[in-house]
Amino acid sequence: MKADFSRDSFDSMKRYYRVLMQQGRVQMDADWNEQIAILLYRMECLVTDLIGSGGGPNRSFEIVPIESTRDFTVLKGRFYVGGIMVESDSDFSYSSVAKESGEITSLKPDQPYLVFLDAWEELVTNLQDPGIADVALGGLDTTARTRIAWRVRVQPVPQVVPCTSIQGEPVWKDVMDRVNPSNNGLLVVRARELATSHERSPCITPPQARYRGAENQLYRVEIHDGGKADDASGATFKWSRENGSVAVAVLEGSGDTLKVASLGRDRAGFQPGDWVEVTDDAHPHQPLFRVTVVDPAGRRVTVDTKTQPQLIDIQPDLHPVLRRWDQKPGAENVGGLRLRGGAAVIREGSAERNWLALEDGVEIQFQPARTGTQQYRSGDYWIFPARTANDGEVIWTLDGQQKPLPQAPMGVKHRYAPLGIISFLSKGGVDERPCRQVLPLTPL
Repeated sequence: MKADFSRDSFDSMKRYYRVLMQQGRVQMDADWNEQIAILLYRMECLVTDLIGSGGGPNRSFEIVPIESTRDFTVLKGRFYVGGIMVESDSDFSYSSVAKESGEITSLKPDQPYLVFLDAWEELVTNLQDPGIADVALGGLDTTARTRIAWRVRVQPVPQVVPCTSIQGEPVWKDVMDRVNPSNNGLLVVRARELATSHERSPCITPPQARYRGAENQLYRVEIHDGGKADDASGATFKWSRENGSVAVAVLEGSGDTLKVASLGRDRAGFQPGDWVEVTDDAHPHQPLFRVTVVDPAGRRVTVDTKTQPQLIDIQPDLHPVLRRWDQKPGAENVGGLRLRGGAAVIREGSAERNWLALEDGVEIQFQPARTGTQQYRSGDYWIFPARTANDGEVIWTLDGQQKPLPQAPMGVKHRYAPLGIISFLSKGGVDERPCRQVLPLTPL
């Protein structure tokens, strides 16, 4: 969730039931958000316990083969995936959405395919939906929203099998290992005192502080390019000291220059040398570009497009956004970053090997998987607060010896549910087995 939060305090393992406000106390965004997270967690667990990982009423999300074009229709309705509800207001053909969602666009004859739903939560701010902000506030933003995004996906499987218990079958496990590998990244975070020779400027925190930043921050580390850790062409990451919330609406674009609605708040603006990403509703993941010129009077930002692909076409109805990331290159022998295409190369390490320096004493380490090889997935992220209090500290889970523990990504959390297996036969006909759970369930 790339928004201006103080922290994310929800932890299901603490088994909290509700949040209670007290009179005359400071109210924090984290408390309000934790109350909602507690309720959602309980509701999603209840739905999953009652109906399993997926199900829908009547013919909702039923797949209907179209033999003449080796295609299928997905019927409208509601469906529950991992405890969350997705809705479709109209029937649609798979071929009409496959290209847009990056899925297999042409189904081969005599090849069985598993058809399944993929659902996840995504953030919506007033940059994507201007109606969230009240015009009476003169452009000031208030709260953000989330919505459930979803897509119908297909993956080839060896054979058409009965779907009664497909989620316990090898065919389902094999597909899940492909689309959602379990070894998808481990991160450790710490803060260390900076050697005097590496200090860049004095600050208001005590000189013995471990975290040396002058402000409380919520850091975000996000995988940019997925893959394996490899200096040559593997996975990369980007980071932000404000949880990726430094973003402005793009009004128009011409060549390498963008006109934006504003240049950000206070110090959270855009400067030459910054790395930025231009995305919209149809292009959520794009290359990074380096800012070369900022024109405050004209609210224009120019980026270097000589060594990168061209910018996306700016279409206002797709809500284009310019977002700043904070990684900078540094000397690797003191934990600095090696950049490739603006993102930092992932180097795995352990113990004191390959700690990567972000800023102000904050260091991160990507650790190898305990078994197998890690596959870093684009969009996965970790967030952690850094505080000036207590002589400066980074808040991260510690073990019994007060050492930071490796953590899997906090998101993006995807939920999956099977819809059916389908195979278009070259001799004619269709072999299709429905895998949907139909609600209401039949009592035992």
